[in-house]
Amino acid sequence: MKESVYVPQVVREIQGFFGDALQSYEKQPTARLYLYDQVRLLYDGLQQGLECLYSLVNNHHPDFLGTSVSQLKNRHWDMDECKLIIAKQYGFTDWKGVHVLDESLPLPFEQAVQALIYGEKETLQDLLDQHPGLVQARSCFGHQAALLHYAGSNGVEMWRQQVPSNLPELVWLLRDRGADLHATMQVYGGSFTTLELAKTSAHPYDAGIAKELEAALT
Repeated sequence: MKESVYVPQVVREIQGFFGDALQSYEKQPTARLYLYDQVRLLYDGLQQGLECLYSLVNNHHPDFLGTSVSQLKNRHWDMDECKLIIAKQYGFTDWKGVHVLDESLPLPFEQAVQALIYGEKETLQDLLDQHPGLVQARSCFGHQAALLHYAGSNGVEMWRQQVPSNLPELVWLLRDRGADLHATMQVYGGSFTTLELAKTSAHPYDAGIAKELEAALT
């Protein structure tokens, strides 16, 4: 049975805009090239004035945090700004942190994240069976999130901030495999656990599973 997945409208629009580029980690030879593809798409989209992309701007560009869409319209955006926005979305201070990523993305970890956010329990179980170290592994991106942190729907890349209906069950699976509830990730200028991130995210509440998720993370 395929799980239902709550996808916020802006997340859905961002997923639709970037399309296959978000899944190209299986094809790109380096993590840097994977992110640079997104930079080029973002640049083109901002030139067209696509409103969903302003959510990336006012969430990640330090000069425009919280700025309204109306204030961002009709502004010229250059490639360096687009590099900064993508770098920030993935938890880096700036593009210099991305530039050194000359290795391929760790495929099992990326596949496990995808299985988690789409509620694919059997796939996640299989990946954890094949790669037991995944539950303690950290993302190669700047935020260095563990798998469990993606259950918070907050602080990680925006296009992955979605909530499958069986997310609490998947959290228990990760716990049973040794996930650390007290592990923190660096975001928003501080260190936060998955529970802290989940409590400050609207998405689990909008998905109707906030209480069950918080119980699983406690």
